[in-house]
Amino acid sequence: MRYGERWLPALYEGHAIVLLAAILMSVGKAFAAHQMLTEDPQTQVIGRFELELGQAFVRGDPLQGGRSAEFAPQFSYGADLALDLILRVLWLTQAPTDAPSASGWGDTTLDFKWRFYESAPVAFALRAGADIPTGTAAQGLGTGAAGHHVIAIAGWQFARVNLNANVAYARVHQQGVRADIGAVSAVIVGPTTPPWQTFIEATAVSNPDPRVPQWLAVARTGLIVAAAKWVDVGYQARLDRSATRQVWLIGATFRW
Repeated sequence: MRYGERWLPALYEGHAIVLLAAILMSVGKAFAAHQMLTEDPQTQVIGRFELELGQAFVRGDPLQGGRSAEFAPQFSYGADLALDLILRVLWLTQAPTDAPSASGWGDTTLDFKWRFYESAPVAFALRAGADIPTGTAAQGLGTGAAGHHVIAIAGWQFARVNLNANVAYARVHQQGVRADIGAVSAVIVGPTTPPWQTFIEATAVSNPDPRVPQWLAVARTGLIVAAAKWVDVGYQARLDRSATRQVWLIGATFRW
């Protein structure tokens, strides 16, 4: 996803991060794991709120090199039993190898998430919305034009293991960037052994460079500190040379 690493415009790697992020907007409500790229089908309790604070530290951007960081607060509200309203903003810091450093607000996403089917152990949901060009495109902090995205979500809950899978699409209006971005992802969340919970995830997304047909593929693993009930850390490694070399993640989730 465009946004640096999610199904929308942002792939934790400059333009790719801004793109993938828009496509892969991991919410991870069921497990409070913001660092997952794969969305789960669960929604908030009606009338309740959730705030996710996610920070990513990136090294080895295939497009720009150097280092970058992304702070991505996400606010969700349970508007109905199976419907969430979601606001997500970005603060980006980029230090590319051969260009001036830049920092500032990135693009904003306004979404809804609808869980339209649930019959244990299976659930299906849809997340979709608009990408608002609040970032400065001239500094590489945004696309400079409005876009939209949609994520199809499936989830299976077993006795001690959970599996979620996504298929996503984002439409991006930015010169020099692929207009139609697709992505697929899947995550397995392992058994909970207090105070820890772990996961393994794989994701592939269209290369935002329209000249390169090879998709970007990454794998992630992470750890949730169940004792604190809201703290999580994660690590991402690339599966091919087109993707970011490594990403460290840390975050917290609050509900009320």
